[in-house]
Amino acid sequence: WPSVYTNIDIIVNQETPSHQDVTSTPTLLDSLVSLGSHNAKFLIPDLGAELAYSPGTMIFLSGKILQHSVPKWEKGERIAL
Repeated sequence: WPSVYTNIDIIVNQETPSHQDVTSTPTLLDSLVSLGSHNAKFLIPDLGAELAYSPGTMIFLSGKILQHSVPKWEKGERIAL
């Protein structure tokens, strides 16, 4: 079936430095899902935002327009889709 998504990434136990998603479309939102047992934070420096990124969290943002990152967390496993 046709999908609106251009790709799906799986990130396991890696910090994500501040970046913009160059392959995303600025008119669509990226869908991020946090899984695992971690206590990470999701940062959006363009907005001065620091969000709790607990397992089960879903974030929708324009990753091509807004810089975002997940810095090092203290404990647990982090899986992001």
